[in-house]
Amino acid sequence: MEAVSSTEALPVRMLNEFVYCPRLFHIEHVQGLFAENVHTIEGSDEHSRQRTRAEDQETPWPAPPRRLHLECEEYGLTGILDAIDSEDGTLAPVDYKHGVAPDNDRPIGYGGIALAEGAWANDQIQVCAQGVLLEAGGHRCDHAYLYYRASKKRVRVALDGRLRAATTKAIEDARATRECREPPMPLIDSPKCIGCSLAEICLPDETLLLSGRTSEAPRRLAPGREDAGILYITGQGTSVGKSGERLTVRPREGAKQTIPLKDIAHVSLFGNVQVTAQALSELLRDGRTIAYFSRGGWLRGIAHDFSLPNVLARAAQFRAMADDADRLRYARAFVAAKIHNQRVLLMRNTDPPQRARTELRDLARRAEEATETGALMGLEGRAAAIYFEHFAGMVKAELPRAFDMAGRNRRPPRDPINAMLSFGYAVLVRDVYAALVATGLDPMVGYLHAVRAGRPALALDIMEPYRPLIVDSVVVRALNTGEIRPEHFDIYPGQVSMTRTGRQAFLRAYERRMDELIRHPDFDYSISYRRVLSVECRLLAKALSGEPIAYRPLRTR
Repeated sequence: MEAVSSTEALPVRMLNEFVYCPRLFHIEHVQGLFAENVHTIEGSDEHSRQRTRAEDQETPWPAPPRRLHLECEEYGLTGILDAIDSEDGTLAPVDYKHGVAPDNDRPIGYGGIALAEGAWANDQIQVCAQGVLLEAGGHRCDHAYLYYRASKKRVRVALDGRLRAATTKAIEDARATRECREPPMPLIDSPKCIGCSLAEICLPDETLLLSGRTSEAPRRLAPGREDAGILYITGQGTSVGKSGERLTVRPREGAKQTIPLKDIAHVSLFGNVQVTAQALSELLRDGRTIAYFSRGGWLRGIAHDFSLPNVLARAAQFRAMADDADRLRYARAFVAAKIHNQRVLLMRNTDPPQRARTELRDLARRAEEATETGALMGLEGRAAAIYFEHFAGMVKAELPRAFDMAGRNRRPPRDPINAMLSFGYAVLVRDVYAALVATGLDPMVGYLHAVRAGRPALALDIMEPYRPLIVDSVVVRALNTGEIRPEHFDIYPGQVSMTRTGRQAFLRAYERRMDELIRHPDFDYSISYRRVLSVECRLLAKALSGEPIAYRPLRTR
């Protein structure tokens, strides 16, 4: 087995991931992105049981320790061996796998090198690399053991010349892939993608479709909805703490409530709400964001953990921001999609004049062809004027004169509809910001909105096409159904704000919209709007990182 030079040790576990799927290896090991699912949790539990079994076995010295953390400079490897057997003066790595062993008649190999039957190639290469680590420590090692729990099968793996050659090649290939900025293309229609915890990050079928590698509709490999929800706390004087694996919410008046942490994706605090250091630390540790709003609903800031993944995507994001052509290309996409979605929402909910329909259609087309940002912003402004001129026509409910809307106004809003729009946009910024943080992109560096201190420019960019689809739709529906009523507003001369009860009613309607399943117009599967935002951010990160996909924000039909 020939030595491979490297400046950074390659974890043996990542070598297993590489042989299983090179794209998975790049996403997890190079980009630093990871997500849990039932399979990864069960696998972690199996390794924990393995360590417990090893620690419970009393073996007198000089038998080897049952768990070792080893490194090998010669081959550029590092790894943790959870269990080791000692037989006739030789050491044998032992690795437990949660899944099933392959069928005996299934050919096993890597890089054109045939391997022994009975164990998967990635598992054989992993234990061979573990054997190399033991040999580097001066021990004899000529075989290893794999135990497949689902099959209840123990496999003896001989560390022969073929397996060592395959392991050497895998190390070389993995190291070369690690040096590439762009990840490998996804596996095509692979069963490995089903059940993969990184499928919602990888988006294999969507990437293949957008890159033109296939015309097949993507499989929906991730759940259509998020499992966890948003915790909103609007009561003034409320305190939030932590007790075990639950958050405790103590209002100034009323009974204490407890919410399991596993059910919380993000937390939004309005006004005078206190959070203990223990609760804040736990939320940040698990990657949740905490949004701070004023009592009246203005977004003040968002806290998130310090370990942003995917530094390569952020570097590409900054390069695109500094390139006039790239910046304009993404800005055009955001504005054209926004105008298209505004036009569709008007046509669904009212009967605008043909002149307005035609002009909005033409403005969307011209936005796609704009040659400079100033002209693009002019097109966006003209489309907004037409859209809000006819916005009130979508509201069919009988409302007082105070609800009359004369276009879009803000800071402060001067009518109840604009007060709802401003509040809804602030909440939507929170959701887009959280999706960008999870992706690894910097929410503050955008392409359409000017980059300046205190402005989440990229979050504002991405939310543009979703303003009509999410917030504006919530406003129209809540007014037409009577869920939002005149008593939900405090109306003063020249200024209108929502009451606490009104904000709570709006948030309920907003969350229903975000949880609503729609048919994705490009991928033809059902997915919630909150998941759509996550997919949107990940596709943008892939386009920025150099993956050969055509990025286009969602356009509703």
